[in-house]
Amino acid sequence: MRFLVLVNAEQIITPASPSEPQRGSDMQKIQIWQNQCISIDRQTGKILKIGSWKEVKVSKSEILDAKGTIVLPGFIDSHTHPLYSGSRVDEFLLRAEGKTYMEILKTGGGILKTVQETRKASDEELLNKSSKILFSMLHHGTTTLEAKTGYGLSEKEEIRQLKLLRQLKRRVPLEIFATFLGAHAIPKEYSKKTSAYVRLITEKILPFISEKKLAHFCDVFCEKGVFSVQQSKKILEKAKNLGIGIRLHADEFEPSGGTKLGVALNAYSVDHLMGITEKEISLLAHSKTAAVLLPCTSLFLGKELYAPARSLIDRGAIVALATDFNAGSNLCFSMQMAGSLGVLKLKMKPEEVLTAATLHGAYALGVSQKIGSIHPGKQADLILLEGKDYRETFYYFGTNQIKQVIKKGRNVKTNGS
Repeated sequence: MRFLVLVNAEQIITPASPSEPQRGSDMQKIQIWQNQCISIDRQTGKILKIGSWKEVKVSKSEILDAKGTIVLPGFIDSHTHPLYSGSRVDEFLLRAEGKTYMEILKTGGGILKTVQETRKASDEELLNKSSKILFSMLHHGTTTLEAKTGYGLSEKEEIRQLKLLRQLKRRVPLEIFATFLGAHAIPKEYSKKTSAYVRLITEKILPFISEKKLAHFCDVFCEKGVFSVQQSKKILEKAKNLGIGIRLHADEFEPSGGTKLGVALNAYSVDHLMGITEKEISLLAHSKTAAVLLPCTSLFLGKELYAPARSLIDRGAIVALATDFNAGSNLCFSMQMAGSLGVLKLKMKPEEVLTAATLHGAYALGVSQKIGSIHPGKQADLILLEGKDYRETFYYFGTNQIKQVIKKGRNVKTNGS
């Protein structure tokens, strides 16, 4: 049937703003409907109306009984690395012995190990592994995500990864925003000639990506021992001049200058920010650049240092939450888990977490006009979670409360897992 009407939901919850990001205390503003209905036009994939049965009913519609569930906008995971091969479980054990992320990277582990394994894998092996990861994300409530390359680190392999991300869009009912992250690490073959690798990115890879429209965004790991501020600036300015959106891994382990650069270039987002300073917090608060926080990574790396979400929010920055699912430093694909850590470790309120994981995730991808909240005219990306109180969404820790996922008005998951 063309129309779907969702009825009997215990609560329908959404950020109050239909599209504009919410700053400061406005992040807590949500709209709640109790025992109300949502009508959806499956042909357009959009929400028609929200209200009583009398207000929303349409003829010849399928009825979905949402009794016993809370309805939220689909989660938007705005920072992930799901395309890779191999395992780094040995590093998981090394970190338990006290080794740091950067120590492991310097000895040829970390990203460089995954690059080696990914280069050897066939297209089908990569597609099969990544499809399973993306379906797991979907089953935990993610309906839209940003997916980065960065495990190729050569012209041939980075282009291959972008083309594989395009194929993944046809395999998994998720919206995928592809990000070119060729500047994820310095490949072994360029270990003593980083400038030459930067030239390869700016003079060959980025122009080809732009011409073929292979990526929505370009990202750089701006950090001591990886790419300097000047190198990052060259790459990002080139991407921006070619019409590619820009974002950064910034201030992850220590102040790196990445946030300042991102704000100066009007980046869509700066991500991680565990090492951000008060000066950079102020810069973000007065900018349109989103701060994407990734608490699952701090937990997985065994760190006590988390991004200062409370200061960022209270000062007026646009704060989003994401998982940072990746091959070695965070194997969590659940935005519910990211939300739980948002409350427990970042000291965010549940309403702030909801806004950060939906509307602000959409904003970080430049699509908050289309997705990220439950309002008439917006895309019908909805998740149904078991419960009667939306605050329970992030109260349960390490579990999956999802009962159903609706993407563009279509049911893509019908049972819990």
